[in-house]
Amino acid sequence: MLNRLRLIHSDDRGVGLIVVMQFMLVASALGLLVAATATLGKHSATQDAAGAAAHATSDAGVAEAMNYIRSNSIVALTCDEPVTGPGAANWKTAAGCTATVGPTPTSPVWANPSSPVVVSGGTVLSSGSSCVSGQDCYQVWVGRLQKYVPAHGAPGSASYVAAKPAVFRIHSTGVAGVGPGGRAVAVEVKTLPARFPFGVFANTFTMPSSGSPAATESIFTTGNVSLKCPLTGLDYANNIPAAIHAAGVISYNNGSCHPPSNATSVVPCDTSAPYDQDSNGVDRSTSACNNYDQTDPNFSSVASTITPYPQSQHFQSSDLYAYGYRPGGLSAGEYAQLKAQAVAENTYNNTANLGSVIPALVASGVTNPVIYSDDGSAPGPIMENVLPAGFFRDPTTTNCPVYSVTIIVRGATSVQWTQTNGQSLAGSLFIPDTGGSMKFAGQASLIGTLFADNIQFNGNGITQLDPCFVNGPPGGVLDVTVMNYRSVDTGNVQ
Repeated sequence: MLNRLRLIHSDDRGVGLIVVMQFMLVASALGLLVAATATLGKHSATQDAAGAAAHATSDAGVAEAMNYIRSNSIVALTCDEPVTGPGAANWKTAAGCTATVGPTPTSPVWANPSSPVVVSGGTVLSSGSSCVSGQDCYQVWVGRLQKYVPAHGAPGSASYVAAKPAVFRIHSTGVAGVGPGGRAVAVEVKTLPARFPFGVFANTFTMPSSGSPAATESIFTTGNVSLKCPLTGLDYANNIPAAIHAAGVISYNNGSCHPPSNATSVVPCDTSAPYDQDSNGVDRSTSACNNYDQTDPNFSSVASTITPYPQSQHFQSSDLYAYGYRPGGLSAGEYAQLKAQAVAENTYNNTANLGSVIPALVASGVTNPVIYSDDGSAPGPIMENVLPAGFFRDPTTTNCPVYSVTIIVRGATSVQWTQTNGQSLAGSLFIPDTGGSMKFAGQASLIGTLFADNIQFNGNGITQLDPCFVNGPPGGVLDVTVMNYRSVDTGNVQ
């Protein structure tokens, strides 16, 4: 360094100029490097932020799809993915994957991988729309990995087979603004009905003076039951003959439907009501009338497929739990979820406006709304002409509709349902609190499940189940659980 300084001092200005210029170039290069590094860091931070936003957006698509499952029928999601993966061309054109129109012409279609649902700026657009420039956006569709299969056989028996959950894969691609952030995720969820008796349950009953209040589904109670006529038909939820399962005592009064002559309780080998169970029932495993009655005309066409019936007519409170019973019907968490869904659908404590709110929900693609009331009001949704016609149907139909409703009324509230036509409402009703009562009058009829503290059958209506309801229970009573979450792709996907 001293030698270099001497060269400069000795007026060797050419060499000195070169040295100074070299120093300036190095300093400038270092400055540019620092600036470039700062710029790259800022750009990387921007990309990270965009990627995080895209991830959040794709997760929002998953949440929206889960909400869709809870507010619609799973029978509408029939796009089966092959084991070869979602990229297979035959998957995108297979049956159940090519629908372009939802329940209404303006409804989004969630099971079409070629034309996914688009949500941009928080607004659901028509299927296949493009993301709006500058707005967070996601595209989502749902493929089915496993079909829902209801439970089969009498709970607690050797022939009982538990329900197989529906398993869906939710595909969601999220884009943050105009890019560059984008992320695609695949989330697998399983779906099963919540745990409650798939039938008619009440602690106390008031039965009709004639006829039977239920057919093709069973009645469950912690107390006593008195009626004239036994239940009839096949209990579609359990694939056993429809019957009364009472922890108390069943009694019959003589009537035109040939009830047993013993009007006090179930008796062994009772051929008029061979499938009922109560606290006075006895073991009939050695008698000729065990299982179902081979000569019963109700089952002659399906005798070879009916599940063997429990060989004891004895029934007690603990036996209710095998059929899904728990005090209150549903858990506190499940009621909270249903309440939150009703708040989102504007059906919470909004009984006066349901006649306009429900059709608006249907128009937006919600086919399985939840109606929740806990302010002491008796909701009018199950009254005639309040719910759209699609929620009422004939139980003999083989073309399963997607419409059904879940109704919850909390508190000691009495719900009076009077109807004059013969159509049946499809849905699940819960009036579970002490003093809560469900009163049927006129032709009021239900295809579905009912859980209440008290039920009064005062009219000529009937409760029943059919294969359509059992295979596609209302979205409101479905538990949706995430099984697997994975990121499929990252990058600029716009």
